[in-house]
Amino acid sequence: MNQKIKSFVNNAYTIGIVLIIVPLIPITVFWKILIDFLLRNIEVPIWGIILLPIVSILLLILILVIIARYEESKNNTTAPKYFDYKEDSFDGMYYRWTYRANSDKTYSLYNITPYCSNCKCMLIDNLCPKCGTNHNYIKLRDGIQIRKHKSQHELTAIILSEIERRYPDTNLI
Repeated sequence: MNQKIKSFVNNAYTIGIVLIIVPLIPITVFWKILIDFLLRNIEVPIWGIILLPIVSILLLILILVIIARYEESKNNTTAPKYFDYKEDSFDGMYYRWTYRANSDKTYSLYNITPYCSNCKCMLIDNLCPKCGTNHNYIKLRDGIQIRKHKSQHELTAIILSEIERRYPDTNLI
């Protein structure tokens, strides 16, 4: 191939122009065929002229109803019953949590957070910033102090057990 032709073919402007013009060729052919068809003299009965807009409107309504039902069914994922169970107290500590959807369409507990059992304020390092209550230990009658805060694994096990007790028809994990 000649050097001039090679440089012309590899030129970015040439490639751009070809990429714009080549897809337009079928479009112009399509429009020419369509215009030729529409400009022909066709005899259409009067009932066809009356029926065409009615059928068109009915088809449009049908398409809109189908799209609306599809969108509604797509967005209408019903949450499990146990989603209402989002807070409880265990051994004198008050907790709140949420549920997170997993990729396999199951749910897991998420963000189990301790709150003050006195004023329901979120705890920071087991201390209530609102009322100042220390939730690290609990005093028993004998004067013995035990650790009040449970680990995330313990809390998850307790909450899952409670969900199974309250909602026996629920399949978890």
